[in-house]
Amino acid sequence: MIIETSGYADALQSALRGLAYGGTISYVAFAKPFAEGFNLGREAHFNNAKIVFSRACSEPNPDYPRWSRKRIEETCWELLMNGYLNCEDLIDPVVTFAIARKVTCSMSTSIRNRASKWALRFNSKE
Repeated sequence: MIIETSGYADALQSALRGLAYGGTISYVAFAKPFAEGFNLGREAHFNNAKIVFSRACSEPNPDYPRWSRKRIEETCWELLMNGYLNCEDLIDPVVTFAIARKVTCSMSTSIRNRASKWALRFNSKE
């Protein structure tokens, strides 16, 4: 099994290339349309790949009873807590309350068409 999270065509192509025969790619990313050059030919056919598109919040869960909502949550938590997933840079910046307004204003003008993920740090001495 390969878990592809980036959403880049080259990464999915590499996943297909590196997959064992009959293996599964869990495609987690919500990717934009791929440009020309993405090729499902040789690797996909020779490796007999299965691509599963991740959607853990769907009901009914297509993988139930093997994967329940509780098992999905517990597995994700275990991966995170054991250091298999590094989410440190996922939310950036992390700011103090003292500068939150400044950050909010600057971000709203600089990234109008993009998502913004930032956090407020509580219990800070600033």
